[in-house]
Amino acid sequence: MIAPSLAAGLAFWLFSYPGKASLSEDQSKMALRGKLKLAQARQFSVLVETTIVQAYEFSSKHSRGTVLLVHGWTSEASHMMALVGPLLECGFNVVCFDLPAHGKSTGRVTNLVECAMALQAVASLLSNIRGIVAHSFGGPVTALALAGLPAGNMGFDVDKIALIACPNEAAYVTQTFVHALGLSPPAQSQFDTAFEELCDCPLSEFTGSRYFSRINRPLLVLHSEDDCEIPYEHGLNYRSLPQCQFVSFEDMGHRSILCAPQVSNCVARFMDS
Repeated sequence: MIAPSLAAGLAFWLFSYPGKASLSEDQSKMALRGKLKLAQARQFSVLVETTIVQAYEFSSKHSRGTVLLVHGWTSEASHMMALVGPLLECGFNVVCFDLPAHGKSTGRVTNLVECAMALQAVASLLSNIRGIVAHSFGGPVTALALAGLPAGNMGFDVDKIALIACPNEAAYVTQTFVHALGLSPPAQSQFDTAFEELCDCPLSEFTGSRYFSRINRPLLVLHSEDDCEIPYEHGLNYRSLPQCQFVSFEDMGHRSILCAPQVSNCVARFMDS
Protein backbone atom coordinates (compact mmCIF):
# COMPACT_ATOMS: atom_id res chain seq x y z
CA MET A 1 0.00 0.00 0.00
CA ILE A 2 1.31 3.46 -0.91
CA ALA A 3 1.76 5.81 2.05
CA PRO A 4 -0.98 8.49 2.14
CA SER A 5 1.55 11.33 1.85
CA LEU A 6 3.14 9.80 -1.24
CA ALA A 7 -0.23 9.02 -2.82
CA ALA A 8 -1.45 12.56 -2.14
CA GLY A 9 1.75 14.04 -3.61
CA LEU A 10 1.46 11.97 -6.78
CA ALA A 11 -2.21 12.82 -7.08
CA PHE A 12 -1.50 16.54 -6.72
CA TRP A 13 1.12 16.33 -9.46
CA LEU A 14 -1.41 14.65 -11.75
CA PHE A 15 -3.95 17.30 -10.77
CA SER A 16 -1.43 19.94 -11.91
CA TYR A 17 -0.71 18.30 -15.28
CA PRO A 18 -3.14 19.54 -17.94
CA GLY A 19 -2.27 17.19 -20.77
CA LYS A 20 -4.41 17.48 -23.90
CA ALA A 21 -8.16 17.73 -24.14
CA SER A 22 -10.12 14.89 -25.73
CA LEU A 23 -12.09 16.61 -28.49
CA SER A 24 -14.88 15.36 -30.71
CA GLU A 25 -14.54 15.69 -34.47
CA ASP A 26 -16.61 18.88 -34.50
CA GLN A 27 -14.65 20.33 -31.60
CA SER A 28 -11.36 19.52 -33.36
CA LYS A 29 -12.56 21.37 -36.44
CA MET A 30 -13.53 24.30 -34.22
CA ALA A 31 -10.06 24.29 -32.65
CA LEU A 32 -8.42 24.28 -36.09
CA ARG A 33 -10.51 27.25 -37.22
CA GLY A 34 -9.57 28.95 -33.96
CA LYS A 35 -5.86 28.49 -34.64
CA LEU A 36 -6.24 30.02 -38.10
CA LYS A 37 -8.05 33.03 -36.63
CA LEU A 38 -5.50 33.33 -33.84
CA ALA A 39 -2.75 33.65 -36.44
CA GLN A 40 -4.29 37.00 -37.41
CA ALA A 41 -3.78 38.47 -33.93
CA ARG A 42 -0.92 40.57 -32.65
CA GLN A 43 1.17 38.26 -30.50
CA PHE A 44 3.07 39.23 -27.38
CA SER A 45 4.50 37.38 -24.42
CA VAL A 46 4.64 38.00 -20.68
CA LEU A 47 7.16 36.56 -18.22
CA VAL A 48 5.42 35.27 -15.08
CA GLU A 49 8.13 34.08 -12.70
CA THR A 50 9.77 31.33 -14.82
CA THR A 51 6.89 30.89 -17.28
CA ILE A 52 6.56 32.61 -20.64
CA VAL A 53 2.87 33.26 -21.21
CA GLN A 54 1.82 33.65 -24.84
CA ALA A 55 -0.85 36.30 -25.44
CA TYR A 56 -2.82 37.56 -28.43
CA GLU A 57 -4.62 40.81 -29.22
CA PHE A 58 -7.35 41.61 -31.74
CA SER A 59 -7.91 45.33 -32.24
CA SER A 60 -11.19 47.02 -33.06
CA LYS A 61 -11.23 50.03 -35.39
CA HIS A 62 -13.06 52.09 -32.78
CA SER A 63 -11.93 50.76 -29.45
CA ARG A 64 -14.22 51.10 -26.45
CA GLY A 65 -11.80 49.22 -24.24
CA THR A 66 -10.64 45.63 -23.91
CA VAL A 67 -12.35 42.34 -23.13
CA LEU A 68 -10.14 39.54 -21.81
CA LEU A 69 -10.85 35.88 -22.62
CA VAL A 70 -9.74 33.15 -20.18
CA HIS A 71 -9.86 29.54 -21.37
CA GLY A 72 -10.28 26.38 -19.33
CA TRP A 73 -8.15 23.44 -18.18
CA THR A 74 -6.57 21.39 -21.05
CA SER A 75 -7.80 24.08 -23.44
CA GLU A 76 -6.07 27.06 -25.07
CA ALA A 77 -6.75 30.52 -26.42
CA SER A 78 -7.70 29.21 -29.87
CA HIS A 79 -10.75 27.48 -28.38
CA MET A 80 -12.22 30.88 -27.45
CA MET A 81 -12.16 32.34 -30.96
CA ALA A 82 -15.91 32.19 -31.63
CA LEU A 83 -16.30 34.97 -29.07
CA VAL A 84 -13.92 37.35 -30.81
CA GLY A 85 -15.96 38.47 -33.84
CA PRO A 86 -19.10 39.62 -31.98
CA LEU A 87 -16.99 41.50 -29.42
CA LEU A 88 -14.98 43.23 -32.15
CA GLU A 89 -18.23 44.24 -33.85
CA CYS A 90 -19.28 45.89 -30.59
CA GLY A 91 -16.09 47.97 -30.65
CA PHE A 92 -14.01 46.10 -28.09
CA ASN A 93 -10.41 45.05 -28.41
CA VAL A 94 -10.07 41.38 -27.45
CA VAL A 95 -7.08 39.89 -25.64
CA CYS A 96 -6.66 36.20 -24.92
CA PHE A 97 -3.72 34.11 -23.76
CA ASP A 98 -2.58 30.54 -23.17
CA LEU A 99 -2.49 29.66 -19.49
CA PRO A 100 0.83 28.29 -18.16
CA ALA A 101 1.50 24.74 -19.45
CA HIS A 102 -1.19 25.24 -22.10
CA GLY A 103 -1.02 26.09 -25.79
CA LYS A 104 2.18 27.99 -26.65
CA SER A 105 2.92 29.06 -23.07
CA THR A 106 5.82 27.28 -21.42
CA GLY A 107 5.69 24.81 -18.56
CA ARG A 108 4.55 21.24 -18.07
CA VAL A 109 2.53 21.54 -14.89
CA THR A 110 0.64 24.45 -13.40
CA ASN A 111 -2.02 25.26 -10.83
CA LEU A 112 -4.84 27.66 -10.08
CA VAL A 113 -2.61 30.23 -8.37
CA GLU A 114 -0.05 30.31 -11.19
CA CYS A 115 -2.83 30.74 -13.72
CA ALA A 116 -4.33 33.61 -11.70
CA MET A 117 -0.91 35.26 -11.61
CA ALA A 118 -0.66 34.87 -15.40
CA LEU A 119 -4.02 36.62 -15.82
CA GLN A 120 -2.90 39.41 -13.49
CA ALA A 121 0.33 39.82 -15.46
CA VAL A 122 -1.46 40.06 -18.81
CA ALA A 123 -4.00 42.50 -17.35
CA SER A 124 -1.22 44.71 -15.98
CA LEU A 125 -0.14 45.48 -19.57
CA LEU A 126 -3.60 46.60 -20.63
CA SER A 127 -5.68 49.70 -20.02
CA ASN A 128 -9.44 50.18 -19.84
CA ILE A 129 -10.33 46.52 -19.29
CA ARG A 130 -14.08 46.50 -19.73
CA GLY A 131 -14.81 42.84 -19.19
CA ILE A 132 -13.66 39.26 -18.76
CA VAL A 133 -15.16 36.16 -20.36
CA ALA A 134 -14.08 32.89 -18.72
CA HIS A 135 -14.79 29.27 -19.58
CA SER A 136 -14.75 26.41 -17.07
CA PHE A 137 -11.49 26.47 -15.04
CA GLY A 138 -11.09 30.06 -16.23
CA GLY A 139 -13.85 30.99 -13.78
CA PRO A 140 -11.91 30.30 -10.55
CA VAL A 141 -8.77 31.69 -12.22
CA THR A 142 -10.66 34.94 -12.81
CA ALA A 143 -12.06 34.96 -9.27
CA LEU A 144 -8.59 34.71 -7.69
CA ALA A 145 -7.03 37.20 -10.11
CA LEU A 146 -9.67 39.89 -9.56
CA ALA A 147 -9.55 39.35 -5.79
CA GLY A 148 -5.79 40.02 -5.76
CA LEU A 149 -4.80 36.51 -4.72
CA PRO A 150 -2.39 34.97 -3.92
CA ALA A 151 -1.80 37.34 -1.02
CA GLY A 152 0.35 40.32 -1.94
CA ASN A 153 -0.56 40.30 -5.63
CA MET A 154 -2.39 43.18 -7.23
CA GLY A 155 -5.94 42.50 -8.33
CA PHE A 156 -7.57 44.59 -11.04
CA ASP A 157 -10.98 45.93 -11.86
CA VAL A 158 -13.39 45.26 -14.73
CA ASP A 159 -16.86 46.49 -15.57
CA LYS A 160 -18.47 43.11 -16.29
CA ILE A 161 -17.79 39.38 -16.02
CA ALA A 162 -19.21 36.52 -18.08
CA LEU A 163 -18.82 32.89 -16.97
CA ILE A 164 -19.42 30.03 -19.40
CA ALA A 165 -19.81 26.52 -17.95
CA CYS A 166 -17.78 27.42 -14.86
CA PRO A 167 -17.69 25.47 -11.59
CA ASN A 168 -18.99 27.08 -8.44
CA GLU A 169 -17.52 24.78 -5.78
CA ALA A 170 -13.81 23.93 -5.81
CA ALA A 171 -14.60 20.96 -3.55
CA TYR A 172 -16.60 19.35 -6.36
CA VAL A 173 -13.59 19.53 -8.69
CA THR A 174 -11.12 18.10 -6.16
CA GLN A 175 -13.46 15.39 -4.89
CA THR A 176 -14.32 14.24 -8.40
CA PHE A 177 -10.62 13.97 -9.18
CA VAL A 178 -9.54 12.08 -6.04
CA HIS A 179 -12.51 9.71 -6.23
CA ALA A 180 -11.58 8.85 -9.81
CA LEU A 181 -8.09 7.96 -8.59
CA GLY A 182 -9.45 5.89 -5.71
CA LEU A 183 -7.41 7.65 -3.03
CA SER A 184 -7.78 6.47 0.53
CA PRO A 185 -9.48 8.84 3.01
CA PRO A 186 -6.11 9.79 4.64
CA ALA A 187 -4.62 10.54 1.20
CA GLN A 188 -7.71 12.53 0.23
CA SER A 189 -7.35 14.59 3.40
CA GLN A 190 -3.70 15.39 2.61
CA PHE A 191 -4.62 16.23 -0.99
CA ASP A 192 -7.29 18.67 0.23
CA THR A 193 -4.81 20.23 2.66
CA ALA A 194 -2.30 20.80 -0.16
CA PHE A 195 -4.99 22.51 -2.23
CA GLU A 196 -6.08 24.70 0.67
CA GLU A 197 -2.49 25.73 1.40
CA LEU A 198 -1.94 26.57 -2.25
CA CYS A 199 -5.05 28.77 -2.48
CA ASP A 200 -4.92 30.00 1.14
CA CYS A 201 -8.61 29.21 1.53
CA PRO A 202 -10.61 26.35 3.09
CA LEU A 203 -12.25 24.18 0.44
CA SER A 204 -15.64 24.76 2.02
CA GLU A 205 -15.28 28.51 1.45
CA PHE A 206 -13.82 28.33 -2.05
CA THR A 207 -16.92 29.00 -4.12
CA GLY A 208 -17.31 31.21 -7.13
CA SER A 209 -20.47 32.75 -5.72
CA ARG A 210 -18.55 33.84 -2.61
CA TYR A 211 -15.71 35.43 -4.58
CA PHE A 212 -17.88 37.12 -7.20
CA SER A 213 -20.21 38.41 -4.51
CA ARG A 214 -17.27 40.29 -3.03
CA ILE A 215 -16.06 41.46 -6.45
CA ASN A 216 -19.62 42.75 -7.01
CA ARG A 217 -19.67 43.44 -10.73
CA PRO A 218 -22.47 42.64 -13.21
CA LEU A 219 -22.25 38.93 -13.87
CA LEU A 220 -23.53 36.87 -16.80
CA VAL A 221 -23.58 33.09 -16.24
CA LEU A 222 -24.23 30.70 -19.13
CA HIS A 223 -24.56 26.94 -18.71
CA SER A 224 -25.94 24.05 -20.73
CA GLU A 225 -28.29 21.61 -19.02
CA ASP A 226 -26.44 18.60 -20.47
CA ASP A 227 -22.95 19.64 -19.28
CA CYS A 228 -21.30 16.37 -18.20
CA GLU A 229 -18.09 17.93 -16.84
CA ILE A 230 -19.43 20.78 -14.71
CA PRO A 231 -23.02 20.00 -13.65
CA TYR A 232 -25.75 22.47 -14.54
CA GLU A 233 -26.41 23.04 -10.82
CA HIS A 234 -23.10 24.91 -10.56
CA GLY A 235 -24.43 27.55 -12.91
CA LEU A 236 -27.74 27.69 -11.08
CA ASN A 237 -25.92 28.38 -7.81
CA TYR A 238 -24.77 31.77 -9.10
CA ARG A 239 -28.38 32.94 -9.34
CA SER A 240 -28.31 33.78 -5.63
CA LEU A 241 -26.12 36.79 -6.46
CA PRO A 242 -28.23 39.93 -7.02
CA GLN A 243 -25.93 41.12 -9.82
CA CYS A 244 -26.20 37.82 -11.74
CA GLN A 245 -28.02 37.23 -15.01
CA PHE A 246 -28.35 33.49 -15.68
CA VAL A 247 -28.96 32.10 -19.18
CA SER A 248 -29.69 28.43 -19.73
CA PHE A 249 -28.92 26.43 -22.89
CA GLU A 250 -29.64 22.90 -24.07
CA ASP A 251 -27.63 20.27 -25.95
CA MET A 252 -24.37 22.23 -25.95
CA GLY A 253 -22.36 20.22 -23.45
CA HIS A 254 -19.25 21.62 -21.82
CA ARG A 255 -17.00 22.54 -24.75
CA SER A 256 -19.29 22.93 -27.76
CA ILE A 257 -21.04 25.77 -25.94
CA LEU A 258 -18.02 27.90 -26.84
CA CYS A 259 -18.71 27.75 -30.58
CA ALA A 260 -22.47 28.37 -30.47
CA PRO A 261 -23.39 31.71 -32.13
CA GLN A 262 -26.22 32.32 -29.67
CA VAL A 263 -23.70 32.10 -26.81
CA SER A 264 -21.12 34.47 -28.31
CA ASN A 265 -23.87 36.90 -29.30
CA CYS A 266 -25.33 36.77 -25.79
CA VAL A 267 -21.91 37.57 -24.30
CA ALA A 268 -21.37 40.43 -26.76
CA ARG A 269 -24.78 41.96 -25.97
CA PHE A 270 -24.04 41.76 -22.26
CA MET A 271 -20.68 43.51 -22.66
CA ASP A 272 -22.23 46.09 -24.99
CA SER A 273 -25.16 46.98 -22.73
